[in-house]
Amino acid sequence: MHLDIVPALIACFGVCAIYALLLSTRRGQWWTLYATWATVVFGCGLVLAFVALVDTDAALLALWMFIAGGTPIVIRSLWLTGRHLLAWFEYRTRGRDE
Repeated sequence: MHLDIVPALIACFGVCAIYALLLSTRRGQWWTLYATWATVVFGCGLVLAFVALVDTDAALLALWMFIAGGTPIVIRSLWLTGRHLLAWFEYRTRGRDE
């Protein structure tokens, strides 16, 4: 399937607007707060899907660039989340040991 640029832009805007509304729900806010990296990856995937409808080669190039650039950021985010969870666990269990 191939789309011209204008319909692809309009559809991309509409789908991403719906996604933004979903991120405003209670569950969406949880994802945004506690797994920001996942919401960004999913949003980029939505946009890349529309790019692929216009130009598959450009979408594949962008996908590989996002993987190369995004992987270190996602790893850092997961590492920080792990540190925060460990600190929270230590805080919650500290008073029980005394």
